[in-house]
Amino acid sequence: MPKLGSRSRGNMNNETVDKGKRPARSLVPGASVGLVRQETVVLLVDLVESVRLMREHEAFTVRRWTDFVQIVTAEILPRNRGVLVKSLGDGLMACFEAVPDAADAAAEMHRTLAAQNVGIPED
Repeated sequence: MPKLGSRSRGNMNNETVDKGKRPARSLVPGASVGLVRQETVVLLVDLVESVRLMREHEAFTVRRWTDFVQIVTAEILPRNRGVLVKSLGDGLMACFEAVPDAADAAAEMHRTLAAQNVGIPED
């Protein structure tokens, strides 16, 4: 049975644990070399009711979404210091370094979609 203040397994020795200090080096080669803490803000975008829209107005919905993705990637993300990570079907994933940039991009995306509502086919 291990003594108090020690670990039976791990990368710290008894002396390090007892003194409350961090180990001088990691047992994983290169583990602490070049590590930088970076916060990332992830923005997920999803087209609400995309199945219904596709069923009712497929060509219009596809054209509208394609135009939207083009505007987002060419204008909105670069203007707000964002990067498109993934675009699949009716969704997008973008990363930003700061919350205000992500919020501004999201608001601009909403305005862009609202402007595209003109000319929606009637049922």
